[in-house]
Amino acid sequence: MKKSRATIRRITAALTVLVLLLLPLRTYAEYTPSFSLTSEGIYLVNTDSDTVIYSKNANERMAPASLTKVMTAIVILENVDDLDNVTATAEQWMFDEFYGLNISNAGIVTGETLTMRQLLYCMLLQSANEAAVVAAYEVGNKSVDHFIDMMNETARRIGAVNTHFVNPHGLDDPDHYTTPCDMYLIARYASELPGFMNIVSTTVYYMEETNMVGARTLVNTNRLMSTTLSDGYYYYAPVNGIKTGTTPDAGYCVVTTASLNGMNYLCVCIGSPYYDENGQVNQYNGAFLDTKALYQWAFSTFSVKELLSKGDPVDEIKLKLAWEKDYLLLVPERSFSALVPNDISADSVQRVIKLPEDGISAPVEKGQVIGSMKLILAGEQIGEVNLVASESVERSEWLFFLDELKTFFTSAPFWLCFGAFVLALFSYIAYMIVRNRRVLGSVKYRRKKPGLPKR
Repeated sequence: MKKSRATIRRITAALTVLVLLLLPLRTYAEYTPSFSLTSEGIYLVNTDSDTVIYSKNANERMAPASLTKVMTAIVILENVDDLDNVTATAEQWMFDEFYGLNISNAGIVTGETLTMRQLLYCMLLQSANEAAVVAAYEVGNKSVDHFIDMMNETARRIGAVNTHFVNPHGLDDPDHYTTPCDMYLIARYASELPGFMNIVSTTVYYMEETNMVGARTLVNTNRLMSTTLSDGYYYYAPVNGIKTGTTPDAGYCVVTTASLNGMNYLCVCIGSPYYDENGQVNQYNGAFLDTKALYQWAFSTFSVKELLSKGDPVDEIKLKLAWEKDYLLLVPERSFSALVPNDISADSVQRVIKLPEDGISAPVEKGQVIGSMKLILAGEQIGEVNLVASESVERSEWLFFLDELKTFFTSAPFWLCFGAFVLALFSYIAYMIVRNRRVLGSVKYRRKKPGLPKR
């Protein structure tokens, strides 16, 4: 099953996530919705700009319930080349851990053989726990434990370092946990894998008969995509996938994507209470309600705006060695757009410009990078753009010559040489003065000495 094409898919997906990790997520922490939210952990990201719109307990460890099956699907998709021809057979022991539990299933029976594609639909649409075990045993080289090791290795590889799995289905265990931020990384990674979104965006799947069971209908547990289930109470048309999860300990969980008017989001909601204050099972799925409300808020509150236009002058810098031109206009190297609240204008964005303190010297080429400008919104840097020369400017050779002379005559070597010359000159003059005085003194002495003939 581990083919070269699977390896290529893993490398491609890994590079995609590496790019995501290298692009720092921007956060608008002060933009908090006015409505209440029940989920313990939330992570809402605009995937067009990698901007975190809202987060709550983003790095707290939480039980993921069946959101686990997103990672199960990742490992399967990365290690199985032919989903329609690679099969797995359910064995009796695979059902033992579910005995007596009220869990989601797809009606798989002992001895039934299914393709990997069918198993993916079973676990991702109907959240079938037994399907996850059947697939894990086959893909893990006849070892569920080995498959779990593959899940944890994949989590580390994509940066979900606060995640740990002990099973492929998501039933509660103290050592089985993730975080809202990690779940975002896992879901974003999965969404880049070929075929994944096609599966999770399906609301109803008609599965052909197998060797043991006749044709069956699988229904997606994501009520946000259904107009019929729950009477359409949770339905929100922009939602597309991805996975739900529910256990008494984990509460209601869901990770989804949504697209509207060219805007794209991914939202993780984990841990909306399963029980109400009276100890009764909550009548409504709080994770669904939180997700729908957050998307409605995000789509109505934020939009992409051009905050900087390429070619528009933003500053000037002192210019030297150019004839009849003392300053040079600077323009952005590129236009810059960002996801901002609708009531924010370009004038609301603070510009922090960094330029050479002493100016620049000609010649200058149009488009030459001179400095940079950071864009700050509500105390957070939302971008950085190079500032470039708006035009080309030639150098004046006469000014250049004068500047070279000035540089020479003001340089340290010149003044060292000049100082040495002056010192040598004064030393020579002093020496000559002393020498002449000695010669004159000797002559006078000889003239005054007795016995010398007079002339």
